[in-house]
Amino acid sequence: MPDIWRTAYEVTRYTDYTFYDFDQSREVIWLKNDKKASMMCLHATNVDTSSEDAVDYILHRLFIRGQHGVVRHVESYYPDADGASERFEADGVEITHEGIKDYGTLIDNPFYRLDLKYKQSKPAAHYQKRLLSRHPFERYMIRFTPMTYLLTAINLVVFLLNLILIHIVGSFQLTEQLAVSHSAVVSGDLYRLLSSSFLHVTVEHFLFNIFALFIAGKFIEVLYGKWRLAIAYVLTGILSSLFSLVFITEGASLGASGAVYGLIGILIVHLLIRGKIDLKLLLQVAILFVVLSFISQIMANINHYAHFGGLLLGGLLGILFNRQYFKRVWAIASISLLVLIAAVSYFMVMGSDAEPSHNQEAMSKLQAGDYGAALGIVTEAVNEGDDTAGTYHVLGLIAEYTGDYDLAEQYHEKSFEMNPKHEWAVKHKLLKLRKDKDYEAMGRILDDLNIKRIKDEELRLITKEYYGNE
Repeated sequence: MPDIWRTAYEVTRYTDYTFYDFDQSREVIWLKNDKKASMMCLHATNVDTSSEDAVDYILHRLFIRGQHGVVRHVESYYPDADGASERFEADGVEITHEGIKDYGTLIDNPFYRLDLKYKQSKPAAHYQKRLLSRHPFERYMIRFTPMTYLLTAINLVVFLLNLILIHIVGSFQLTEQLAVSHSAVVSGDLYRLLSSSFLHVTVEHFLFNIFALFIAGKFIEVLYGKWRLAIAYVLTGILSSLFSLVFITEGASLGASGAVYGLIGILIVHLLIRGKIDLKLLLQVAILFVVLSFISQIMANINHYAHFGGLLLGGLLGILFNRQYFKRVWAIASISLLVLIAAVSYFMVMGSDAEPSHNQEAMSKLQAGDYGAALGIVTEAVNEGDDTAGTYHVLGLIAEYTGDYDLAEQYHEKSFEMNPKHEWAVKHKLLKLRKDKDYEAMGRILDDLNIKRIKDEELRLITKEYYGNE
């Protein structure tokens, strides 16, 4: 006798079918797919399809379970070495009886086949218990969710690569290239709004975010599908980062938490709009939210603006994902608000000064001749992790004042490497190249700049001079 409990369990993992009923007298497991208005019957023994009882049994079962008229198609599978197949239509229900040699071929999914073929089987009671469980957390957790696994894998690969670069190579280059900061985005590195959602530095930060992503991602993917999960993660990740830059103009931000809060926002809307709220699921989401908030409070350098933005944006997406439960005006208002938040945040960020205030203050002290005060400001920024390309440019100028030109050049090179579009760093680099008459290198640097957005007067003059002499 085939292990129909294991088969049913794997089918519910890889498809939209869920456990519906078990007929112990005939050893038949019934699975239901509400999206397709269909049922699947898994028989432990052979079925005589030539008998009227084969059809009558299914129609009778649908009738006594209140599914007659709701279900339009029933797929009935039974073990049969010959692979016979019969199709019937009775009382508006299409019934397919199909004999199969191996239940491993039931679903055209390579992961399903691999699981049944190679994964060590457990007792039937194990699969029966999991299928019969009404616990919402377990129902969602057992499902095969490829997009959740993909997002988790990308975060893991980026984290491990960054870990190797930091602790083995001794380089923070990946962090500096992928993290989001006000100055970098204003300088044109818009890709950081998304790349920062896949970047983590510490093990604790990574585990904390990836645990929340795995749980919330599974819920969203099961409820709304893999592509809506991908859209939700990317969109809330980008917009929560952009929203936070309106308020945070110094330092860099990274991590998946903005996108994770977006997924939680969708879940909250999902629970609120249901006619009958699943209290267990509501409690689990509430616990997840409380844990996220609590850990956020005790961890340093947490971007709470990204969390709030992600939650708000996720709520708006939740309305759009459930348009059938809302009047049309709600969907229009949600789209309008999403666009408004994105547009206002973008123009506020891009229209503000890209340079952090501590760098501006240090530069002012430097220009006033107060080198000690300037050094104190930038040193504090480095110690607190708020260092940017502008910070090292100031350090380079201070080193020049003290006569340590080798150190000054190191600082200037680091400044340019951190952000090759930073106006102070670019200006210093161009002046050096012009002195060396390396006009070709000057051209390559200027080609990467948005000349129309240059704010530094000296850099604008250098640019005009270069193109005027071409």
